[in-house]
Amino acid sequence: MKEYDIRFRSLSNDVRHLEIHMPERETASCIVFVKTGSRNETGPGEAGISHALEHKIYAGSKKRLGTERGLAVDRLGANESANTEKEYTEYYINLHSDYVPNALELLSEIFVRPTFPRGLLKIENKVIVGEIKDYRDDYPSTIQEQFEGLLFDKTNMAKPILGTVASVTSQTRKQLMDYMKRWYKGGNIMVALVGNVRRTGKLVEKYFGKLPPGPTELFEGTAGYGKLRRRVATKDTDQTYFVFGVPALPLGHEDYYAMRIIEIILGGHQVLDERTVQSSKIFEEVRSKRGLAYEISTSSFSGSDTGYIAVGGSVQPRNLHKTLEVVKKEMFDFASTVTREEVMRAKQFFRDYLTTQLDNPNSTAELLGVPALLLNKVERPSEMFEKIDAVNLKNVRDLASKLLVPEEARLAVLGPFDDELRRVPKSQL
Repeated sequence: MKEYDIRFRSLSNDVRHLEIHMPERETASCIVFVKTGSRNETGPGEAGISHALEHKIYAGSKKRLGTERGLAVDRLGANESANTEKEYTEYYINLHSDYVPNALELLSEIFVRPTFPRGLLKIENKVIVGEIKDYRDDYPSTIQEQFEGLLFDKTNMAKPILGTVASVTSQTRKQLMDYMKRWYKGGNIMVALVGNVRRTGKLVEKYFGKLPPGPTELFEGTAGYGKLRRRVATKDTDQTYFVFGVPALPLGHEDYYAMRIIEIILGGHQVLDERTVQSSKIFEEVRSKRGLAYEISTSSFSGSDTGYIAVGGSVQPRNLHKTLEVVKKEMFDFASTVTREEVMRAKQFFRDYLTTQLDNPNSTAELLGVPALLLNKVERPSEMFEKIDAVNLKNVRDLASKLLVPEEARLAVLGPFDDELRRVPKSQL
């Protein structure tokens, strides 16, 4: 794996700047990360405000309205979007590297001089309401959110990223501006430029050096995990959707890469790539041998101080209990059944997968940028591969015996039953 020239520094106002030089690429990814998401929504009526701000910040700046801005992006042949997570929000433009200065100007406008025109904010509320309703009709996403709400019960990490229709439509322009003033400053912001870019420090200082200064802020306390074990929701669906999982490790943990190997062997690698590893234990036992499910895989999450590994899928209602029994057996017997060959195969898969991701500016910005934002440390690709190579069978077995245990399991289910579904036996945990 070729090592990239990586530079990580702070501007005069504490805004962080990550530059990753990929000289063989003709494109670049320009991402502005902000260390705030649904986890930070602690004030009255703030549910969903991080995501709402991500939408409404594009309504206009003192230089141009949103429609004019959209035309400017299109003239560059660029792809622009944004995304909100539990602990961060990101705004990005992917384009030819010659136009990086233009991208920085366009991104900085909405950060330094947003206007939040009232009429456009009302229109954008309708868009967000539509997104919330679409999300509620996306049952795999809904059950994942239900599982996270269960796992992180009574902590800030349990909060839905989108909020509710009521919370979002009642938020005022002043609330948006106050929330932005609180979090969109100094060290909470990181500008990442990845691709055929080099010596961009002065450019970033020019466009983002005017933002208010301030240190990188810590999240309040640790997120923690809730005490509830099951959450069942009834819905008139053809399939039953479930997520069954356990608490796991945060970013930066010394056993992080061993955990990722466990995830791959157990049920695939859906968190990084929306597909299932067909040689995984769960896929083999649930789908290939028994035909119990069409979609079945693992997912995982690692934040700044929490994480989880989970198995999720959709099954015919009558197959739910059988499927859970198989999943439970594969998870809880994992430490004693995993083989050296499986570990070696998973390590090779992970190395090859990362190699393809690190060949793309946008995915490289995500892989290296998110940990840099949350941990204030850049892990170079060579370090990642060294840590993968260091994982062995003993590491995997020892970690699995600590993580994949019945007493830590949680189950979220959504399906067409009522009484029958609510009688999911405790033995499934």
